[in-house]
Amino acid sequence: MAKFTCERYPNLVMHDGEEEWARFEDGVFETSDTKVAARLRKAPDVVEVTESKTAKGKSEPANPNPSEPPKE
Repeated sequence: MAKFTCERYPNLVMHDGEEEWARFEDGVFETSDTKVAARLRKAPDVVEVTESKTAKGKSEPANPNPSEPPKE
């Protein structure tokens, strides 16, 4: 299962013509469809959330730009 967030557009709807393939609710969307997940990874303003836990036990967003070091 892949989880994505979009803070800029919390009710974002992604579609191709008439076919809807992703609908964010309160800035969050989850999918088990690998093709949808791959498309969302390329979308601007959309960030994939990893399941790794911080020291405080909260999930962190994945580094949106892997060519840059993660922010602390």
